[in-house]
Amino acid sequence: MNLKARNDVGEKMGFIQTNIEFALQREELRNQLLDYLLEILERELIERAGS
Repeated sequence: MNLKARNDVGEKMGFIQTNIEFALQREELRNQLLDYLLEILERELIERAGS
């Protein structure tokens, strides 16, 4: 497994980043995760633009 960065899983954000990186390395999760992340980003950007 080749992760792009090394994250501190003892920190909340590092834990989240590491889990995302690992999931993106898995073929059976990658596309679903990317779709989910895009959905979240689109929603957040729309909410931010409306603020």
